[in-house]
Amino acid sequence: MREPIERCQVTNTNPITGLRDTATLDILSSQFGHRNFGVYAEVITTGDIALGDTAKVI
Repeated sequence: MREPIERCQVTNTNPITGLRDTATLDILSSQFGHRNFGVYAEVITTGDIALGDTAKVI
């Protein structure tokens, strides 16, 4: 994992009205303690992974 993927204010915008009428980033911050939508990662070694496999930060 290299770094978090942050999001801009457009995620708060209603696609029909164009109004910023949701609080997506505020909800992420208050409920999860961050405003990230994911992380960037690099493949170091190819292989298969399956549900239940252990992953670790190196």
